[in-house]
Amino acid sequence: MSAPAKMTGRSRPSSESVFPRLIDAGIAIVRQGDPAELTIERVCQVANVSRATFYRRWNTITPILEGIVTKLLIEANPQIEYAGDLRTDMLRCAHGIAGLLSDPAIAALFRHLFAASTTNEDLRHAAQALDRRRNAPLIALLSEAQRTGRVTSRCRPDYIAYQVFGPIWHRTLLLQFPPTDDFIEAVVDTVLASILPVDPA
Repeated sequence: MSAPAKMTGRSRPSSESVFPRLIDAGIAIVRQGDPAELTIERVCQVANVSRATFYRRWNTITPILEGIVTKLLIEANPQIEYAGDLRTDMLRCAHGIAGLLSDPAIAALFRHLFAASTTNEDLRHAAQALDRRRNAPLIALLSEAQRTGRVTSRCRPDYIAYQVFGPIWHRTLLLQFPPTDDFIEAVVDTVLASILPVDPA
């Protein structure tokens, strides 16, 4: 995760040093409960960064929102290598995202981002990028499984990722039900049954 680069004078802190402070401040604000508090003024206050410093680099809060969610997604859903059991690895991906969304403050942030993205083009692009970030580790896992013949060559890993994560996001963010272990296992097992190679015997 890197900050949008913009060169500044020698006496000014670089974007690379300011950006992580703003991201950490934003996450601290989110965990306090109200994503509407994620304003430039509030984030700068918590990060101990002047608004003048912020505005020399960015014009909106969007890069900070995207950075916050990207960091949370990376921590919850890191890139993984195939460990020998596809079901176990798929469950690990699903549980990582479910665990992230089980935090009411984090779930509220995602709802806030998606609601705001309906009227804000920058946030819409950010939400689309974050969607790709969420799916990437599972797509990589499924692509490797497909390459080695562990899943059918007919499946589309990018589509399968939506089939795994879609029900979890719908249940958690829209219906606001907990993503229980049995629900997650049912989702993964249903998807897995549709992509395993058919035994010719």
